[in-house]
Amino acid sequence: MCLEHSERASLTRRLLPQTASAALALAVFALLPSSALAQVSAVRAQTVTEGVALPAPLSGAALTSGALSPGVNPAGISGLFGVEAAYLHDRNIPQDRIGDALAGAAGIGPVSIGLSEHWMRYGGDVPDYRRTSLTLAVGSHLLGLGTSLNFYSSADSHSLDRMISWDLGAVVRPASFVSIGAAAFDLNAPRLDGARLARRFDLGLGFRPGTDRVEIGVDWRFDDLTPLADSKMEFVLRGEVVEGVLLSAGFSTDFSGEGLAGQIALSLNTKHFGAGYAFGAHFADTQAAEHTAWVSAATSRQRGISLPRKRYVLVDVEEALRPGGKGLSDIFGRQDGWLALLAQLERIGRDDSTAGIVVKLEGSGALGLAHAEALSAGITRLRKSGKKAVALLLGAEDPDYLAALACDRIVAVPAANLFINGFRFQSTFFGRLLDKAGVTMDVAKSGRFKTAPDTFTASAMSEAEKEQLGAALDVIFPRYVSAIAASRGLTEQAVRSALDEGVTGAAGAKARGLVDDVLFTDQIGAVVSGLEQARTELVSSADEEPEVPQPWGLCPKIALIRIDGLIVSGASGGGLLGMGRRTGAADVMEALRKALFDGSVKAIVLAIDSGGGSSLASDLIWRFVRLAAQEKPVVVSMGDVAASGGYYIASAGTEVFASPSTLTGSIGVFIMKPSFQGLMDRAGVDAQSLDRGKGAGVMSMARPWNDAEKASVQRAVDDAYGLFLDRVAEGRRMPRSDVEALAAGRVWLGSDAVKSGLADKLGGLAEAIERASALAGLTHHQRTEVVLFDGGGVGTRVREVFRGQDEQAPAVKILQRLGAGTAADVLLEESGHPLALVPWEGVR
Repeated sequence: MCLEHSERASLTRRLLPQTASAALALAVFALLPSSALAQVSAVRAQTVTEGVALPAPLSGAALTSGALSPGVNPAGISGLFGVEAAYLHDRNIPQDRIGDALAGAAGIGPVSIGLSEHWMRYGGDVPDYRRTSLTLAVGSHLLGLGTSLNFYSSADSHSLDRMISWDLGAVVRPASFVSIGAAAFDLNAPRLDGARLARRFDLGLGFRPGTDRVEIGVDWRFDDLTPLADSKMEFVLRGEVVEGVLLSAGFSTDFSGEGLAGQIALSLNTKHFGAGYAFGAHFADTQAAEHTAWVSAATSRQRGISLPRKRYVLVDVEEALRPGGKGLSDIFGRQDGWLALLAQLERIGRDDSTAGIVVKLEGSGALGLAHAEALSAGITRLRKSGKKAVALLLGAEDPDYLAALACDRIVAVPAANLFINGFRFQSTFFGRLLDKAGVTMDVAKSGRFKTAPDTFTASAMSEAEKEQLGAALDVIFPRYVSAIAASRGLTEQAVRSALDEGVTGAAGAKARGLVDDVLFTDQIGAVVSGLEQARTELVSSADEEPEVPQPWGLCPKIALIRIDGLIVSGASGGGLLGMGRRTGAADVMEALRKALFDGSVKAIVLAIDSGGGSSLASDLIWRFVRLAAQEKPVVVSMGDVAASGGYYIASAGTEVFASPSTLTGSIGVFIMKPSFQGLMDRAGVDAQSLDRGKGAGVMSMARPWNDAEKASVQRAVDDAYGLFLDRVAEGRRMPRSDVEALAAGRVWLGSDAVKSGLADKLGGLAEAIERASALAGLTHHQRTEVVLFDGGGVGTRVREVFRGQDEQAPAVKILQRLGAGTAADVLLEESGHPLALVPWEGVR
C-alpha cells in the first residue's frame, strides 16, 4: 500500500515521540562539562515532546558528548574517561507530556559503552512507551564512531511494542577550534502501523573561537520522508561565564521561517556533579513550551565550581620516583615519575578544593641535590598560590631536608634517622688492588681535570680533583647553611653546629630547631587541621585525580626525552649486573626522529641526568639534537649531573637550563685499556699473536701499550677532544677559545655554568617545559600535553609494565656507591673508544 506524504508524516509524528525521548534526554547533557550535553529535542517531527525545536540544553551532533549524548549522536561517548550517569526530566506543561531519561556510560581507553532508559508519557491518542538504548563507541576526542540499538516497549501499542531501531554517528575534531558531527537515526526504517519511520539525519558543525569556554553550533536536521524545504536549521551559543557556570541560548527555524523557536539554559557544575535547567518555546504556538531539568555525576574530575573543602593531599616523593611500571594504564601512555610529581604540585596549586599538601620523604637517596632544588621550587610555587605544605620525614638525607625547608612545617616520626650532616664527594680508587693483582691500566686523556681514569690508576685524589670538587663544595655547603638558617630562624653558627653532630634522631633534631614536631603518621591530621583552624581531611595521591577536559583536535605536545645514566651505543637498558641505567644512542635518536616527524609535537625537552659515557654515542645524539633544533625548539633540562658526554649532548640544545647545584661541564675525553700481563704471568697464562701492521695489537689486553701505540692513542684522544670543543662552540655559539678556557675536563656547578655561558638559565624541568612552550608559540592558557618519547614500541612498553625495574640487591647498591658500576660498564662495553665520563653520580 502506498501512503500519501501527509499520512506518512502523521504516523511519523506519532512514532517519533519515542526517538525524541532519547534526543531530549541525551541532549540535556550538552550543557554539562562533567557529563555531556544532553538533548531535549523539542518541536520537530521526530522529537521527544514535539514542543520546542531545539535540543536542551542546546547541543548538536558536533557538540554533544558524554552519557546522554547517544540521542544526539551515538559517537558522543567516544573518548569518555571513567564512568558517568545522568537523569533528565522534561515536561510540556500545557500539553502535560512528560519525558524522563536515565543514562550511564563508561570508557576504558578507546572503547566506551552506554546504557539508557527513556520513558515517555502522553495524553490523548499517542501511546506511552519505554525505550532502552545500548551504545558502543570507539575512538578518542579526535575521531569517534558510535552505534546504538534501541528497543521499544509499550502497553498501549502492539505495533510499537518490541520495535527495534538502529542509529549511527560520527564526530571528527581535526583542530582545536572546529568539530564536525554526523548522526543518522532509525537507519533500519522500522515500520509502525503499516508505515515505515523516516530515517532522520543531523549534520552539525561546532566552533570554539579561540577558547574552549565558548562554543557555537550549527545543525541541519532533515529526514528522507519530508521535503527539504521543511528541514530545520538550529543555532546554538554556549559560554562558561565563570568556571562551572554555563549559559546557553539558541534558536531553530525551518526554511520557510514559520517554525521559529528559541531556548535558554543554565548549568551549574562542580568537579564531579552537575545540574541544570532549560526553558524553550515555539514563538507561534503557546502550547509548545517546555521545561527541562537534569542532574549528572562523573567519576573523572571535570572543570567546575570548587566547593569550599578543607583537604590536604599526601604527596609521596619516594613512591612517585620509584622506577618501574605503574600498572596496566601505562600501556596506553607511560608516565615519567618526576614529571608527574611536578605536574601534581602544579595541579594542586590550581585546585580550590585543596588547602595544601603533606610531602612525605624517606631519605632513601631517591633525591639528588639538583632535583631537591627543583622540588623545593615546586613547593614554593604551590605556597604562592595560597596553599600550605607540611613535610613528613620518615628519614632524611640532606637533599630531602633541603626540599622540606620549602614547607610551612616539618614533622619527623619518632624513629626517624636524619642524616642532616653536610655534603661530600667520594671517589673510590682501585689502583692498589689492580697493582696487587698484576693488572695495569693504559690511559690517554685530555685535560688535567679529566680524573675519571684515576679510579683505576691512582690510590688518592689528584690535586686537580681536589681543586674542582672542593670549589663546588665551597659553594654548595654555605648556600645550604644559609637556606637552613633563613627557613628555621637559626644563626648560621647554630646550623653548622647541628650539621657537625652528624646523624641525629627526631627528638634531637627538634631540640636543635631543625624540625617543628615529632609525631606518628596518624597524628598528621591534627597538624593540618591546626594550620587550617578547622577539621581537615588528608587524602592520598590516588584520591587526587587530575581534571579530564574535553579537548578538540590534536592537542599540542611537548616531547620529553630522557637521557639517564651511562650513555652507550645501541639500545637503552640496565647496566651490567643490573647496576644503574644505560641510555642508548639508537633509542634516543629514534625518539628524536619520532618527535621531529610528529606534527602535534611543537617542542622537545631533553631531560639529562648523566655523567656521560661513550664519546661516539654522545656525538651521534648531538647530531640528531642539532638537526631537531633546526625544526623545533629543543630545550635541555640538566638534572643532578649533566657532565662530560651528558654536557656534550646538552650543548646542542636551543636553550639549556641547569639547577644551581647541577654538576656539568667536564669537557674532555679519555681512552682506557687494562693490561692483564702481570696477572697472566702469575697465573701461568700465555698469549701469542700474529700481527699484520704495527698497530694491530693496540687494544690487546695481554700487554701494555708501547710508546708508538701510546702516541697513536693520544692523537685519537686529542682529535676527539678537539671535536668536543668544536661541538660545544657550535652549539653554544661561543668562540672556541672561550670553550677551551672552561674545558680540560673541569666540572662546574650549574650556577657557574650560567655565568660562563655553558648554560642559559637557572631552573628545573618545570621551567624548561614552560620555556619550550613559549619558544613554540604556545600560550600560557593553551592546553599542552607533555608526552614521554622513547625509541621503543608498544611491545617494549608492555614488557616494561609487567617487568618494571626490580629493587636492586644490597651488594649492587654498595658497588654503585663505590662507583664501580659505571666504571665496569665502560671498561667492558666501550673499551677502545674515546670516553666522555665523570666518576661521580652527584654530591651527597
